[in-house]
Amino acid sequence: MTRQEPVRDIINILYAEESVASCDVFKNFIENTESARKELGPCNVITISSGQDILNAVDQNDFDIVLIDCHRTDVSGLEIAQKLLSKRPECPLLFMAQKGSEHRALEAISLEVTDYLIRDEDQAYLQFAPILIKKLLARAKAKQNQIKAEQQIIQAKEELEQRVDRRTWELEAQSRLLERSLNSLHHGFVVWDPNDHMVICNNRFHTLFGIPEGTFKPGISLFDLLHYLAKNGYYGKGDPEKLARKRYKEVLVEREQSKKIRITESGRILEVLEYKDDDLGRIATFTDITEIHTREREAAMLQEALDNFTDSVILYDHEERVVFTNKRYHEIYPNSPTQDKIVGYTMTELLQRSLKAGQINHPLAKSDPDTWLAMRLKERRENMHTEGETVHANGRTYFYKVSKSSKGGHIHIQTEITERKEAEEALRISEERLQAQVNEFRENEVRMEAQAADLVLLAENLSEAHDKLARLNEQKDKFFSIIAHDLKGPFNALLGFSSLLSDQSETLTPEKTKEYGTLVHQSAEQVFKLLENLLEWSLLQMGRMKYEPGPVDLNEAIKINKILFTPAAQKKKITLHCKSTEYIVLADFNMIDTIIRNLLNNAIKFTPEGGSVTIDTRCNGDFVELEVTDTGVGISPDQASRLFRLDENVTTTGTDGEVGTGLGLHLCKDLIEHQGGKIHVLSHRNKGTTFRITIPVYPAELLSDQLIKRSPKA
Repeated sequence: MTRQEPVRDIINILYAEESVASCDVFKNFIENTESARKELGPCNVITISSGQDILNAVDQNDFDIVLIDCHRTDVSGLEIAQKLLSKRPECPLLFMAQKGSEHRALEAISLEVTDYLIRDEDQAYLQFAPILIKKLLARAKAKQNQIKAEQQIIQAKEELEQRVDRRTWELEAQSRLLERSLNSLHHGFVVWDPNDHMVICNNRFHTLFGIPEGTFKPGISLFDLLHYLAKNGYYGKGDPEKLARKRYKEVLVEREQSKKIRITESGRILEVLEYKDDDLGRIATFTDITEIHTREREAAMLQEALDNFTDSVILYDHEERVVFTNKRYHEIYPNSPTQDKIVGYTMTELLQRSLKAGQINHPLAKSDPDTWLAMRLKERRENMHTEGETVHANGRTYFYKVSKSSKGGHIHIQTEITERKEAEEALRISEERLQAQVNEFRENEVRMEAQAADLVLLAENLSEAHDKLARLNEQKDKFFSIIAHDLKGPFNALLGFSSLLSDQSETLTPEKTKEYGTLVHQSAEQVFKLLENLLEWSLLQMGRMKYEPGPVDLNEAIKINKILFTPAAQKKKITLHCKSTEYIVLADFNMIDTIIRNLLNNAIKFTPEGGSVTIDTRCNGDFVELEVTDTGVGISPDQASRLFRLDENVTTTGTDGEVGTGLGLHLCKDLIEHQGGKIHVLSHRNKGTTFRITIPVYPAELLSDQLIKRSPKA
């Protein structure tokens, strides 16, 4: 059996010559002739005739060798060689010159061109080209190996120098960098020379033994150091000299132990590592393991506590490998590895063990274990928290809870609930029996509930009737109170003064007749206003007042009442300000007109001569606020709190002796609330009063389809 030759890599060759025919001849010879293939193996020849294209080709491709003709007209062959060598000094460069032009090739050699080839007219040079190329490639490979070897030598030298630097770093006691580095260590560090004199130590060494920093300087002997510690009571009471010599002997014995534990006077636990160096002497490091020792004790206590848990606990890391288990886990899963060997097992391996042992009592686990395993792993990996119940093959039932940390670890806790499930089943049977008894009483309860519902309905109707009757009684009391109080007074005046006019008409002077006639008119006017308010209020309370809400031009309602009350205002020399407004509100025009009329009448009545009354409006969201402000006598806080109460009769005399009906403000309150608004009063004694009502704004999008109500007749 013949041995097969190793497969050669394809050699990439760049051939640059101005003659395209010569390029093709060279390419065909190198790629296809038997002699060339025998020398070089498979080759890929790229031919280029332009000088600039040579540089571009070298930038874009990796060539094993480049052949350039020095006889070029566009760009000098030497110039191209210089640029190529500056870009790719490792690539072999073969310079070609015609016979008789060897001097050009020698010039190329001076530029460190790898070699040159002399071409003849009969192209015999082609026979030597593969041999020369092979030689140059071998030389290039040898050079690359040499460069690689030199780099390895340099790297080895650098590594050796680094090792030497690390070694000398321990000996340079005066180096600031060394001091800072050693002082930044968390471990105590000290170096002794062969004669037991200190070469260097760090600040941590002082701290661990409770010694002020800088106390021990390089050069101090081991005995002097121990003597210092003895004088400071570090080894107990006694002669420091004797204590130091005793401790020195103990240290010589302890040195034979590579690792030991030492407890300081302050109770710190130190781990001491010491080894001998033939050049330096001895190197010792002191590591404070007090916290580690405490953590180990805590971990042992935690392990003991968890081992006493009645719940099964298993903890996995982010790679789903076991970190911890307690005894209860191994009791529930006896086929798992023992507690001292389970650490490192994967979640998948443990589930496979349970499947193989037939411990999983799940239909899918029995019919298709692989699918069950994939389902369970997916559930644990994708959910941060999972819980549920599982039944093992031995019939025991467990509640499991799996929690996944943000770093990928898992903790699985299982609690046996077999007895609880049995109790729940017994309870379920008892509940079914009780349910049968309960059903026997169901029909009676339904009948009783129906009767109770009837009684509740009767009670509600009775309560509603009682409330309605109470309201009617309040209205009746108010009605009769007004009739008895406010209607009686004006009629007494009307009867009295009309009697005087009737009985003494012949003896009365014209002035007295006019005075009594005026009083009769005022009394009749008051009676009319009272009756008018009584009529409107009673219609509203009985639900018989006509209510037609729509778009109302608030400015129109204000103008009508301004015209109505201008004479009364002028009589008392009161300035009446009605600011123009463009607000359209959703209201009943007649109700708004009645409200404005009553508020203006009150304002003029309680404003002294020379005062002012102002009507102003503003928009506040979905409502328009209308304010009637006077500069009158004002209302006390006590009167203001009782102003709108139906069971109170708050009425006072106007500044010109005008008498109120006591019903106007109640009527205003009921009318404005009937339209979805509110009324407020703001007053200061002897400074004036402001009544503010809020009215809903009419939706702008509906205005185009509605006619604005401008008068009561519209």
